[in-house]
Amino acid sequence: MKMFGKKAKDIVTGFTGTIIGYVQYSTGCNQILLVPKVSKDGAFRESCWFDEQRISILPGLAIKLNNGTANGPDLAAPVK
Repeated sequence: MKMFGKKAKDIVTGFTGTIIGYVQYSTGCNQILLVPKVSKDGAFRESCWFDEQRISILPGLAIKLNNGTANGPDLAAPVK
């Protein structure tokens, strides 16, 4: 999905953060996970799920990560 890594805002509460998760439920109530920036003292703040229709994607560049050279679940398992 092209929304991952983009900044977004919940239009009801004003909560802002970066989109890092998306879930589709069989009931059609799809949700987006927003993670906010750390606080001024460097403490992590809690991420929150919001209904998709409440989210407004903010202008600006999206965060891009290159996991192509890292070990992890996105690589194929070794074959013996």
